[in-house]
Amino acid sequence: MLEPRVTVKAVLRRLSRQALKFRKELLLEVFKYVGTGIIGAAVVYGYTLYQRLPQRAITTFPAGAQVFDSVVPRCDETLFMAETVNTYLTTEFEVPPCEEPLRPVQRRRLVNDLKRSHMTWDNERLVYLRKAHDQLTELRARGTLSDRFLRAEIRRILDDLAWISRDLRADLRGAEQLEWASRRVSEALHNVSAERDHIVEFVEVYQGHRSERLLNYFELFIVVSNASDVEHYFPTQCTLDVGGGETAMSLVLDLADAGGQPLPVKSLAYIPLLPGRGQLLRLTKRVDPGSASRLRGALQAAIMTTVTCELVSGRVHSRPFDLSRFAVEENP
Repeated sequence: MLEPRVTVKAVLRRLSRQALKFRKELLLEVFKYVGTGIIGAAVVYGYTLYQRLPQRAITTFPAGAQVFDSVVPRCDETLFMAETVNTYLTTEFEVPPCEEPLRPVQRRRLVNDLKRSHMTWDNERLVYLRKAHDQLTELRARGTLSDRFLRAEIRRILDDLAWISRDLRADLRGAEQLEWASRRVSEALHNVSAERDHIVEFVEVYQGHRSERLLNYFELFIVVSNASDVEHYFPTQCTLDVGGGETAMSLVLDLADAGGQPLPVKSLAYIPLLPGRGQLLRLTKRVDPGSASRLRGALQAAIMTTVTCELVSGRVHSRPFDLSRFAVEENP
């Protein structure tokens, strides 16, 4: 039997068909791999974007809460402490910022420093002025005395008051020096006594003995975490919702400091949250006596509470928590 004749053209056509088929299969496999990669990358990218959403990345958790009595220092008071009181103390004390409520530990520390200042005024300033004032008064009552005797006595009396004696004019007669010294010592005694009275008044105010200056504040500590790989911004105001129904209470709390550092500008609307980091925030609110009493009750009973914070886009809610579990008490 004769075999069919195979020509070169037939072989080439067969090879061409096989190459075309292989090319199609290869392209199909390439498209499968590329498509799978694109879909996988899209899924990963979408998941990353989802994880970066503020509502997903930011979490809040309570760390402590308390109601406390506070006093807000006035700016003229803190200025007096810094420029007058600290000037005459061997060891200066830390003057609190004005118009900022003092926490119990700050009040206690400030009262102790003011009491120390009070003792300094009595034992190191007024005692010498009163002694000099009494001696000069007695010297004036002795009548006519020699010029030389008067000069010597005045120098002796003013020996403990260097800041007055250095201004004593040597060209004045004894009687004129006596008048000058009596006037200067009386003025200094009046001024230093007034400063002492201010210090005594401050002690009473910051001890809470002046009811008109005593204010109620609520303080909440929360831990805020940013679990994403990008920076987010957290608001400086959050809402606290305590309980429900007719007894529900809602408070808008203001951020006082972050990580123990006060805000550089009080009017800031947001603070940055670094990626993969968390920090402790302190939020406060001045409350009326009635609200303070209700909050103290909530800190002693099992009342569910939530914290809601408005972000740049959306909001973040804390999980409901029992406020009494986080009650703290900072003794004044």
